[in-house]
Amino acid sequence: MAVVTSSSIAALQTQFKDVLPFLNSGAGDKLKGQHSMPIDLGQVDWLYVAVLAAFVFIANFVANLLSFKRRGLAAVLAAVVFAAIFVFWTYYPHGLPFPTSIAAQKSTVTTAAPASPNAPQRPSNPVTDVTPSPGTAR
Repeated sequence: MAVVTSSSIAALQTQFKDVLPFLNSGAGDKLKGQHSMPIDLGQVDWLYVAVLAAFVFIANFVANLLSFKRRGLAAVLAAVVFAAIFVFWTYYPHGLPFPTSIAAQKSTVTTAAPASPNAPQRPSNPVTDVTPSPGTAR
């Protein structure tokens, strides 16, 4: 059994200070909220996360029932069942007001219509000569 000492913790902190910067900050900094997290939890669509978690639970439950206690088969079946449920939920036009994707909810950007020009724009490569192809007869 390995014994964890303060010197071994200090050695890990110096070794991984670039990879895990939160190891070097004190516990008081985390409690005071001075340490920022790279994910803004306020921007997470928690309803969508909950729906996907429910899909994973259902897929895992069904796969375990079908696999008869074989873990490898249960994992493969869970992935297949989850993919089927996810594709049905996201792409089938069921018309229900449930969250279907993150992109559909985040894309609320409207584009402004271009201003109507005073004179019509001339194409950059206008066709000036219309010659019939050699295989056509008149």
